Amino acid sequence: MIATDPAVTLAAARGMLARLLRKARIGGPLSIDRKAPYAAAAPWQRDDFAFVSRYGREIPGPAIADYVFQSEALPYLLTPDRRTATLMHDLFSARTSQFGDAAADSVTALDEASEIELLGRTDAVLAIQQQEAAFVRDHVPKARAILAPMAADPVANATAGNANELLFVGSNTAPNIHGLMWFNTEVWPIIRAARPDACLKVAGRVAEAINQVPGGVEMLGMVDDLRPLYESAGIVISPLLQGSGLKIKLVEAIAMGKACVVTGVTLQGVEEDLGSVVERADDPQRFAAAVIALQGDEQRRQHLADAALTTARRQFGPTAAYAEFTEWLSAAPN
Repeated sequence: MIATDPAVTLAAARGMLARLLRKARIGGPLSIDRKAPYAAAAPWQRDDFAFVSRYGREIPGPAIADYVFQSEALPYLLTPDRRTATLMHDLFSARTSQFGDAAADSVTALDEASEIELLGRTDAVLAIQQQEAAFVRDHVPKARAILAPMAADPVANATAGNANELLFVGSNTAPNIHGLMWFNTEVWPIIRAARPDACLKVAGRVAEAINQVPGGVEMLGMVDDLRPLYESAGIVISPLLQGSGLKIKLVEAIAMGKACVVTGVTLQGVEEDLGSVVERADDPQRFAAAVIALQGDEQRRQHLADAALTTARRQFGPTAAYAEFTEWLSAAPN
């Protein structure tokens, strides 16, 4: 694919410059990414609808819109017996209130009335966490709300890990950046004062956005295999201050059988299932205290790790996660 718009080339060049400056640990306005809107939210064009109508009708089975924005194309796929669904991923109209300043993380604005109207165009809506499934039940009565969280791949055994080794996994998005910066400046100094040998390993592209790295923090960037990092870590942290949807990092951590210290934002939509198998703390002192306490108590770390893994198998294994969706798929069309 070749873009003929010069603005695309200029934006790409600016993005590459920002990445190079961040890798060189050089701050300033030019090092800050200017996120483009989600590609999934790009406006539909007449040719797009014509393509869907021409080729999509030949494909049998239900039609599923990936993101609410794609439900605009579903009328061009309809046949007499075809059912439709939307995988919502997120409640986009709620992001501004949930994210605060982090709302500028490349999401196209969508007001609640518009989102409800788009969701109501389908027979079913797939929500990835409980709060958003409840929103669909309350506001989109025409559609069946189906809870279908991301399925996990649980390990065989939970491990207590190295008491002094913490792990954070995150992509280069505003919630991860803000949460990690908060942890580094507000929480990490307290932990290091109590445990000078403590180290934090940060995996994922979030490392590209952090210019100031405190002592004891290792920015790994992208790694080929996360499993060895999870196995050796004593505690996995998720210090998110903004967020929405399902926190995949939390599902992954419990499936790896690890003790976790998280914020309330991390538990959005899954607190009923996971609140008892992780340590929750929402201010720097309590977050640090929870980490330090687990560092000094291997038995407690192992207990949380075992409980987390058991819950991951019960709630987030493929059979459990997709049971309702599987039932809907196998049911005869109305």
